Amino acid sequence: MPVSPTLTPRIQPRFLRPLDAAAYSSLSRSTLYALMAAGKIRSVSNKQEGKRFGARLIDRLSLDSYLDSLGTEGPPSPRPTA
Repeated sequence: MPVSPTLTPRIQPRFLRPLDAAAYSSLSRSTLYALMAAGKIRSVSNKQEGKRFGARLIDRLSLDSYLDSLGTEGPPSPRPTA
């Protein structure tokens, strides 16, 4: 018996490549790299010893926490008037 897609939970990846993280968060790749350098979001590299290149992977939970923190800092956004 097939399982309905609406009843199947959607699996979210724990790590995202920078381009995917940019699409997910609406932040630019350069902003994401700056946040990684500042230690505001966590990332890992899967570069193997002796290899020249690897992939940078951004921790989605760390990115979510950073995005959530943006809503708690600064003055509230103005409400639209009807």
